Amino acid sequence: MTGLAAVYAFDEVWRVGKFLYYALLALQHRGSDEVRAYTWSGSGIVGARGELAPRIFRELPGHVGIAASYPGYLEVDRLGGRASFNGFEVVALIDTEPSGPLARGIARELARRAYSSTLLEAADVLAQYSGLHAALVLSSRGELLAYRGHRGVRPLVVGGYGFDMVVVASETPGIEVLGAEPRRELEPGEVLYVSRHGVRPARIAEPSGGLCAMEMVYLARPDSTIGGVEVYRFRRELGRALAREFSGEADVVVGVPETALPYAVGFAEGTNTPLELGFVATGCRSRSALKLGPVEKLVAIQLKMSPVKGVFRGKRVAIVDDSLVTGSTVKTVVQILRNRVGAREVHVLIASPPIVAGCPYGVLALRREELLAANLDRETTLRYTEADSLTWIPLEALEEVASRYGLRLCARCFGIDRVVGARP
Repeated sequence: MTGLAAVYAFDEVWRVGKFLYYALLALQHRGSDEVRAYTWSGSGIVGARGELAPRIFRELPGHVGIAASYPGYLEVDRLGGRASFNGFEVVALIDTEPSGPLARGIARELARRAYSSTLLEAADVLAQYSGLHAALVLSSRGELLAYRGHRGVRPLVVGGYGFDMVVVASETPGIEVLGAEPRRELEPGEVLYVSRHGVRPARIAEPSGGLCAMEMVYLARPDSTIGGVEVYRFRRELGRALAREFSGEADVVVGVPETALPYAVGFAEGTNTPLELGFVATGCRSRSALKLGPVEKLVAIQLKMSPVKGVFRGKRVAIVDDSLVTGSTVKTVVQILRNRVGAREVHVLIASPPIVAGCPYGVLALRREELLAANLDRETTLRYTEADSLTWIPLEALEEVASRYGLRLCARCFGIDRVVGARP
């Protein structure tokens, strides 16, 4: 998973480095272990890399720039590349599936093709890479190119700051944090070309596929808008649907922080059960599903799960989570509530269908043998989690909500080799 951001200021007095920093700060939930940034000022392309910190961006010159932030498990050198052809230079930052193209190869081919033309005229080379989810490209002529892959697995949003800037980001908060206004998403297979002469969109590939369901379920910020749908509203509606599947009783509803909170709101509404703040995070947020090692997962879970003891003690608790991947979060939560807090019952509600297959597009870097639901039946899974009950939302409910909102979602991780939902 990658956070991408680009800024093109039409007035050369701007320095866009700080804008790139704040855009990536708003996208750090997509990965912030390593950052790459490139800017152009008329005298060439300048690059920087390191951790997501202001010092990386402070000294970057130029009024045009691209940047990306990556989680630590990705091979970052594959995802950022620089190449030149007869003195014409191109840099590319990409989001791709594990077996997808190398950024350096993309930059090399674009430099060769655009040397005697423009990046827009050479952009069709991007359509040749079927595993490419998104790309940002910057040339030594000050051209900017943004591309969303034809499958539409990842979102890519375009916005503006009046008539002064074009801003591109993986999600709408990456634009809004700058005070800019999101205008629209790039369509799958579409490029946006920006130069000092203006802005030009073009379609270079036919759309095929759907948005990753995990974007709506887990990955995107709840204040994002994707496909014209507010993520918070979508998740809240799934929480209501989950409530209809629950046959038990609870005294209190608590969402696992922080991605599951919208589901907990909807579930509490659907069951007419009080919603409480049950956990407090320590330090900066860390997404446990994106951690690969068991120790890193455990630490990430403990940091975000300090319980408010009075909420749980002696009560029947409904714990709502967005997904169950390896089961480590749910098992840890149940053990904390039983052994450290004294909850009477713990019922676990999962607001997505069972994840039974690895993602062929590399959205979550997990193998099938690591997925709890893919290797254990439901009764064994319940015993493993140590919960009193375990309820997943059925795939049919996810599809019904997606259809209602006009979304087309890839559901291959749920064991369905087709797109679910449809535009009304």
